[in-house]
Amino acid sequence: MLSFLDADLDIHPRQIQTLCHTMDKTHADVVIGSKYHPASKLNTPKRRKLISFIYKIMLFLLFKLPLCDTQAGLKLFKTEVLKRVFPKVVCKRFAFDVELLANAHRIGYKILECPIVLKFRREMRWGNIKFKTLYSTGIDTLAIFYRMYILRYYDKQ
Repeated sequence: MLSFLDADLDIHPRQIQTLCHTMDKTHADVVIGSKYHPASKLNTPKRRKLISFIYKIMLFLLFKLPLCDTQAGLKLFKTEVLKRVFPKVVCKRFAFDVELLANAHRIGYKILECPIVLKFRREMRWGNIKFKTLYSTGIDTLAIFYRMYILRYYDKQ
């Protein structure tokens, strides 16, 4: 297993144990922390929630991704998933998570969401998200869609 955790530590590393327990109990291939899980505890700004909600809808429309939150900073993968999916990853910025998860889902891996405790620490207006970041994330996401459904890049050996 391999875990990804955002360096800002809005999510405490101890929560990796919860994801490990969920993976063991459910035999999921990927377990991700989700701000939308009913048992999650959050203190995020309303603007940040709005951005997250809009992006969630966009991802469902583009990839039929049955996940509510791809951007929470805690993810746990079985090694075999990453060995199969990671070599094709092109995105190097904010849609990196989406590229991994959309491809894992497309291949048929079982992905589950798990509750998290998130203590948002940044007090900037958009929660450290600038318009340029939103724009770049949107472009990166559309590029993943283009590679997946137009070029069929991820299907090539």
